Amino acid sequence: MSDPALDRRPLSPPALTALWAPLAFLSALCGIGGGLFAVPLLHYLGATPIKRAVATSTVVVFVLSVTGTIAEALQAQPAFIWPAIAALAVGGWAGAHAGFWASKRVDSHVIKRVFVVVLAFSAYRVFAVTPHAELLGAADVHALGALEVAVVTLIGFAGGFIAPILGVGGGLLVVPALYLSFPAITILEARACSVAMTILTSGQSAWLHARAGSVDRAPLRWLAPATVLGSIAGVVAVHQPGWAEVARLGLGFVLLFVAARFGWDEWAQWRARSSAQA
Repeated sequence: MSDPALDRRPLSPPALTALWAPLAFLSALCGIGGGLFAVPLLHYLGATPIKRAVATSTVVVFVLSVTGTIAEALQAQPAFIWPAIAALAVGGWAGAHAGFWASKRVDSHVIKRVFVVVLAFSAYRVFAVTPHAELLGAADVHALGALEVAVVTLIGFAGGFIAPILGVGGGLLVVPALYLSFPAITILEARACSVAMTILTSGQSAWLHARAGSVDRAPLRWLAPATVLGSIAGVVAVHQPGWAEVARLGLGFVLLFVAARFGWDEWAQWRARSSAQA
């Protein structure tokens, strides 16, 4: 059965870029790679097949994470925690390989259903996070013991695993997992570590998808410049008082909206299949 999203007339590249720019800003603000926005944007509004949208999204996420990390490093008080970033990178590298293997063996409809669950759960986590006073500035870099390093590595593996499957950088899992698992890590630090770790996971996923010929290069000519500008603006904004709380609430509502949209599409297709079999 055909995908209803592919039967619609796609938006023009400039229109897609205009919609993507503020989403790139929000992604960098919250420390996520932006794939959870880029995939539905490319699929539903750009009429790109879901697996190709996922593959193309990994390139967008890579551009956003590289730009965001550079912008973070140029801030007066960068919020990096280097031991955590190293552990996340190791776990993410292994997770990305495992996720890419799984992505080739999972039906596109299963991907959408997984996306619904991940987005809905992430929305719950985003709303559950209580802002700390430390949002106004980064705390000192924390030393991690052996147990903490193991936990962070597992978090990185989970983030890396979903990257090639869902076209995301893993931040939608890494940010709340770091913030909720380690009380000493602030949301500002969690998002900075996530963006830095995403360079490896998204870059690896993008390379694997590109090597397989799955990336659609045409929309990248428009989306990449908007990604760079939005990422820089998001990092600068999150270091200003009050912006992190606005981003937290806004992200939660967007996650719920996108999850509901994917869920509705799958439900509509299930109804259509049931009617055809009746």
